[in-house]
Amino acid sequence: MGRSSRIDFVGAFEKGWTFYKGNFKKLVIWGAFLASPLLFFAMNLTAGFITTFVLEGFFMVLLANAIVHAVSGTPTDILNPRVFTFFAKNGVLLSVIMLPLLTLASVILVVPAVLLFSAFMFSFFLIAEKRSSSVDSMMLSMQMTKGSRFPLFLFSAVFFFAIILCSVSLGLLPPLGFVLFSGVLPYLFCVIYQFYRDLENK
Repeated sequence: MGRSSRIDFVGAFEKGWTFYKGNFKKLVIWGAFLASPLLFFAMNLTAGFITTFVLEGFFMVLLANAIVHAVSGTPTDILNPRVFTFFAKNGVLLSVIMLPLLTLASVILVVPAVLLFSAFMFSFFLIAEKRSSSVDSMMLSMQMTKGSRFPLFLFSAVFFFAIILCSVSLGLLPPLGFVLFSGVLPYLFCVIYQFYRDLENK
């Protein structure tokens, strides 16, 4: 049987939702961090692009780390200076490498951007849990997702659609958009973690 048979697509959404509800207070804080760079777009486009490209990868790694520790029931180690520095360095590098690629692909056509994200979506968890470097995490993510690209592509399409809706809300009514980003992204990352665990454990 192929690797795609290892993914429980519907089950990932259900398990992710159950986990998200049980750890809402722990995760929504990191969702707020993720949403914060986007608020700069309301003030200045340049500031929005710079803060997003520099910080989003770092904040996504922090969210992934929070999920990993919530699953294991252990306190987060983000206050450890060495861990914080490692996450900051590799999270920023991940942003600098991945986000321009996703942006360029989106300008050309949305589908390539969705395909790229479906290949790299596990990078954040590989940095958080395995302490892989940014480049190694992207390569490992590509290996893990190989053979499962179609269901992961479908999820990535849902992910992009949710981001677009939140972005529109952020542009029309920043407080509402901020709340939506803060709440939706942690849930979607919980689903990604379910996919990640499915492919790692089988």
